[in-house]
Amino acid sequence: MARRAHAYLPKRPRHRQAVRWHTDEADKASIAGVVCRCIQNDKDGYIFQSVTDETVHFTFSHDEYEAQLNRQDFDFVPAGLSLEKARAKLKAGVSSINELAAQAQHVVNLRQIAIWKFNEMKKLGLTSSTRSEMKKAIPDIQAYVDAEARRLGKDGNYTSITIPGARQFERWILNLRKNGQLGLASRRHRCGNRKQRYNGEEYALAMKHAYRFLTPERPTAAILYRDLKAEISGLNNDRRKKRMKDLRLPDEDYFYARINELAPFDVEAGRHSVEEAKRSFHPSNGGIPGLFRPFQRVEVDDWEAHLHTLLIDAQFWEAISPELQAEAKRTRCNLSVAICCVTRVIPALVLGLGPDSTSTLTLLRMCMADKTALAHSLGCETPWEYRGNIFQFAADEGSAILNARTQGVCDFLDIEYQSPQIETPQQRARVERVIQTIDIRSLLRFSGRAFSNPQVRGKYEAAVRACLTVNELAALLVRFIVDEYHNTPHAGLDGETPRHCWLRLTKQFAPRSLPGKATLRLAFGQPYTITLQPGGIEIFGNWYTSTKVAQLYRDFPQREYLVMVDGEDLGGISLQVEAGMVGPKAGWLSVIGPECMNGVSATVWDMALKAMRRETKHIEEITAEIRNRAIAFARMPSENPASGPSGARLSESGTDRNQSIP
Repeated sequence: MARRAHAYLPKRPRHRQAVRWHTDEADKASIAGVVCRCIQNDKDGYIFQSVTDETVHFTFSHDEYEAQLNRQDFDFVPAGLSLEKARAKLKAGVSSINELAAQAQHVVNLRQIAIWKFNEMKKLGLTSSTRSEMKKAIPDIQAYVDAEARRLGKDGNYTSITIPGARQFERWILNLRKNGQLGLASRRHRCGNRKQRYNGEEYALAMKHAYRFLTPERPTAAILYRDLKAEISGLNNDRRKKRMKDLRLPDEDYFYARINELAPFDVEAGRHSVEEAKRSFHPSNGGIPGLFRPFQRVEVDDWEAHLHTLLIDAQFWEAISPELQAEAKRTRCNLSVAICCVTRVIPALVLGLGPDSTSTLTLLRMCMADKTALAHSLGCETPWEYRGNIFQFAADEGSAILNARTQGVCDFLDIEYQSPQIETPQQRARVERVIQTIDIRSLLRFSGRAFSNPQVRGKYEAAVRACLTVNELAALLVRFIVDEYHNTPHAGLDGETPRHCWLRLTKQFAPRSLPGKATLRLAFGQPYTITLQPGGIEIFGNWYTSTKVAQLYRDFPQREYLVMVDGEDLGGISLQVEAGMVGPKAGWLSVIGPECMNGVSATVWDMALKAMRRETKHIEEITAEIRNRAIAFARMPSENPASGPSGARLSESGTDRNQSIP
């Protein structure tokens, strides 16, 4: 709901004329994560050069640089590349005064007040920079600093500092002049003995019992310390007999500190379970930040539908007897879904009898195609037009999704594949939530639900009550997603529908351009071995040819070639050629097919062929007798040569000649 409140924020001021800002070569700028320095600043704009790579440059006009200053991912540190400032940070151990504790900051402020008071007295002629005069002025400076400390204190509680001797006070002045305020920082936070307090054997015993804290028995730290104490006591008895030095018992606070240093994830996993640790410490909470462009991140997952369906063609279900209907095989389908995390639209949906890599590749291919024709064929009233090339493809580590074929396609299309931590569905919350939505709002209406587990299902006979075929389920899911889900207000979009969000954002932030058809063929196509024919290349009853294909048939006949065919678009194919065949380089040659096949999938083409055969089947039956008589006539010479077709023609010819004699 926070997005709704964005409309009530104060209006930004109108665009002002950009200011030309001064920059120095010692200033450090961070642009897109690259540390740069400004090498040119003139009336035309700014040029920044990478500190690590002199070939990387960023150029900004004055207006563009003004816009960069308002970006959260841009940073500018004055004198960030200064050697003196780096020395001051190294000496102080911190990057800025704000990193020090409150008490340390208070000490730095009082030291600076003391130096300011000395400079004021020096201007008034009350002291000088000589050590003798500085020594005389220190009591007055001390009194002034004490008064300022009382003024800065609260409720009468204050802390002052002691002004050192003239020699040390002179160092304060020099450090402030040379290193700035960081030069006055006390280095007490870096003091102390940081060596291991106990020897190797003592430390090993302490860590041995500290690691027992990570066991399923969940012992307390007090019990573990008593066990450590008992073990060291027993070891010391043996060591005294051997006249060896006793082992020291680590302090109780020291032992508890070692337990507190254990990784929280390891503690949760060891004392409870790995699954609970993953749920508690998954790095994703509230979605992925920084997403603004459609198809910037697409999450996919597969799920076994909580609905028993019938393995039978839908068009024959009503025609069979109730006995056969009762014997029909039941199954649960596997649903694979892809969702755009920015707009929440579902660009791809695959329903199969089991998860496999083919479903994942089909999801990827559907994300790059317009499915409106498919949706309209199933009766949808809303276009299913959501497509684009993906920036980030997030899926789990299951073999059905993460495999060499999928990884190869992602690498070829420059898609960043991200595999979140296994068994952590929170890192793919968008697709997990939409699958739950499909289950509740779509499948809940039908009998035959298997539910999520046997406890929830109870005595409900899911398989017996199956009422949908697989084809009907596929059609219902498409209608639900395209017409209902995409047009329903979404809570994650502050009440905006996914379709309206897609239409709005695609006007502001264009999705990544789709790959060309030839590239899609090489990514998703299936290889076929063919032999060139005079008419070109025949695939699925279609002919593909070009002048280069004709040249190949003429110059390199009677050999096999490899072609790549995209099952989602039969408008063209890719032919693999060797170097010197049609050009100096080897590669893939695009060959265009019939114009009417552009954008037509193999499934649609197969359905068209089946429809044509059904329509012409009655003609075949009508002409069956005619074809049979023609075949019998053709077989007459072999069965009876005297009455063959040639003899009949001679007799008829002779009769004609006799009739022509006068």
